[in-house]
Amino acid sequence: NKMGGKGWFLLKLLMFQGLFTSRLQDPGFDFFYFVLQWPGAYCDTKRACCYPTTGKPAADFGIHGLWPNYNDGSYPSNCDPDSEFDPAEISDLVSTMQTKWPTLSCPSNNGSKFWEHEWEKHGTCSESVMDQHKYFENTLALRDRVNLLQILQDAGINPDDEFYDLQDIKNAIKDGTGFTPVIHCNKDPDKNSQLHEIFFCVDTSGTEFIECPIIPRDRCLFTSPPPDPGFDFFYLALQWPGAYCDTKRACCYPTTGKPAADFGIHGLWPNYNNGSYPSNCDPSNEFDPSEISDLVSTLQTKWPTLSCPSNEGYKFWEHEWEKHGTCSESVMDQHGYFEKTLALRDRINLLQILTDAGIKPNDEFYKLKDIKKAIEKATGFTPVINCNRDPEKNRQLHEILLCVDKSGTEFMDCPMPTDRCPYSHIHFRPYPCRRDFRQSPIKCQLFPTRSRPSSETKPSNLKSLRAESFPRAMRRLTHGLPRLFRQRSDPCYVEHDATPLQPRTLLISSSFSFLDMPPRSAYDSCLELGIIIASFFILQSLLVSSSPSPPDFNFFYWVTYWPGAICDSQKGCCPPPKGNTASDFMIHGLWPQFNNGTWPAFCDQTNLFDISKVSDLVNKMEKKWTEWGVWACPSNETKLWEHEWNKHGTCVQSVFDQHSYFLTNLRFRQKLNLLNILKQKGIKPDGGLYGLDEIKNAIKCAIGYAPGIECNEDVKGTKQLFQIYICLDNYAKEFVECPYVPDKSCASKIKFPKFPKKDSLGETLKKLPSSCSSGSWFWGSRLENCFSLQSLTISRTHLIKRVEICEPNNEDRGQ
Repeated sequence: NKMGGKGWFLLKLLMFQGLFTSRLQDPGFDFFYFVLQWPGAYCDTKRACCYPTTGKPAADFGIHGLWPNYNDGSYPSNCDPDSEFDPAEISDLVSTMQTKWPTLSCPSNNGSKFWEHEWEKHGTCSESVMDQHKYFENTLALRDRVNLLQILQDAGINPDDEFYDLQDIKNAIKDGTGFTPVIHCNKDPDKNSQLHEIFFCVDTSGTEFIECPIIPRDRCLFTSPPPDPGFDFFYLALQWPGAYCDTKRACCYPTTGKPAADFGIHGLWPNYNNGSYPSNCDPSNEFDPSEISDLVSTLQTKWPTLSCPSNEGYKFWEHEWEKHGTCSESVMDQHGYFEKTLALRDRINLLQILTDAGIKPNDEFYKLKDIKKAIEKATGFTPVINCNRDPEKNRQLHEILLCVDKSGTEFMDCPMPTDRCPYSHIHFRPYPCRRDFRQSPIKCQLFPTRSRPSSETKPSNLKSLRAESFPRAMRRLTHGLPRLFRQRSDPCYVEHDATPLQPRTLLISSSFSFLDMPPRSAYDSCLELGIIIASFFILQSLLVSSSPSPPDFNFFYWVTYWPGAICDSQKGCCPPPKGNTASDFMIHGLWPQFNNGTWPAFCDQTNLFDISKVSDLVNKMEKKWTEWGVWACPSNETKLWEHEWNKHGTCVQSVFDQHSYFLTNLRFRQKLNLLNILKQKGIKPDGGLYGLDEIKNAIKCAIGYAPGIECNEDVKGTKQLFQIYICLDNYAKEFVECPYVPDKSCASKIKFPKFPKKDSLGETLKKLPSSCSSGSWFWGSRLENCFSLQSLTISRTHLIKRVEICEPNNEDRGQ
């Protein structure tokens, strides 16, 4: 049995490893909602509706959309801003769409705006499965397979302005289709709930109906009796700005100014008694700023955003409404959601309550039980405390959650008062004092700092343990361990005014069992911890042949470049032949680096680039990872991808296989829109000069760390923005401070050139002497690179000024 137990443990460890080393091919979502809407309910509301310019649509259910969703109830949206709606792609479908996918919005239009919205918000998130034409074609095909109006009429349910039982409607549809629908209602002017939309679930191919993986509650309200809201209680979440900012993420003051030095609202979140919660319950009920226009000034004070880049707060409020507020529609509308949350905030002054109890944001540690006791004494209700970690891994007071009844108006005892802060002492950080808090934040000394316990309070025979002293491989193997290695909060450190901490359950990983640590002294706990760690080193050596070795480099450069800087240089450029590239920064690569400024290269000639391994990514790579350099004319993205993998990717195989290497690049490109970050700071590719520090600070505010900037020279010798280097940890999981910042060849002010405009081949030919045939070769102004005229598409400013000799082998090439 003992041997069997060890074998089972080893098997589980190998399975755990397999979860990370295997690559799963998935579309990036779990299923589709196929949504049909009834025009009568759309029009019978306070909003206006208009027939499309193409005429009155059929008296039938019309398509709303085909929406990718996740099994947890959330959904992706606007996944690829570069993949814009193109009416030419669906020209053969337009007449059918005008009949079965009509618009009723005002002013009257032909439907293209509606289809554009559906493609860009939802369709772009299904590009791994279908292109633009297929998205609309598949949706129309699904519509043809289900005749909802006929199904309902066959069951005696007619659009005759009468009331019908909700369950009868659902039963009729299930009998007619074989699948359980989800029903959404809206309200008529008299506040009656009326049949508005019917949702079906479809598999990830977008072709087959399935039973819904999750059955969200039907969004239908009734006047009497009061409905069950579909959840059990609310959490009112209040967050402390000092803890939000004192992490690895960046934070910025809102554009409306520095918020009050107080707890700010995070949100009002519907929850279930079992600890789970609904989310993103009604994608059709989008955030509308006009609904809360009278509350905005109060929201900016009491519900401020601290996210970067600085903004007014609307994105934060939109997120809270669409993720949480839409799940409380049975209780309150959009205005009521924000109004009631502000009212709850006004009824409780947490900072004053804690200050009165001697608990102040003065960079000190306080007992968790004292914090909870102070709040419970003042409010009558036990709070839930959430912590996060500062850069030194201290647990700090981040959020305080109070439970509210289903009406959203009265505080109550929490059904599940479980703290997400499993430590007896936590840090209460000062309020942040400057706009860019990422580097060495200035501490607002709102309260005097209390002296810390002296080192003499530590037992002389114990030494504090720090996770930083363990090898990275061990830290990854034990990812998820509670912080047993901290001064003040670890079992090896006993404060003079604290009782020894009880050893805690040691969570090795979600794939393993829990190892219970029996109550012992702090010293015994450390001994036991040492035994466990030693055991893991032994176990690791047994598995060395099957476990991936840790990266043998220190960090990554993730490098993007600006095509305009290549084209606006003396060398010129060769734009991609397909012409579908985004007008944005292009990926250059993900490069492993050493801290001393050197790097590995061409590490494995047995595993060279194979485009078949990234075939599902090629479409996105052709837009975001293209080659513009003249050295690659005629432009060939495949050569660039091959170079990047063979030179850099082969050196990171302890972290990525070929597919995940390219996928990680694309994900960072989607996550970090550098052009948008710069534009929001007024830095635009308009050919103007901008301060180098201004550019670096704009990016630093967004990601928390300063980037490296590389410049080149335009045709006049002016320094211009060429490449941006961003540092990632050696698993490419998060941004880090660059050990070595590659600021190359830049001046204090640099040019941000325009994105290159491309001449047609015909226009180019007209500008060349007749002596040069279409098969000739000619040279750029530095005589360093030649182009085949047959594949040339290049900005006029970089064409040769005069062509005297066109033969490629002549020694005296004209300029």
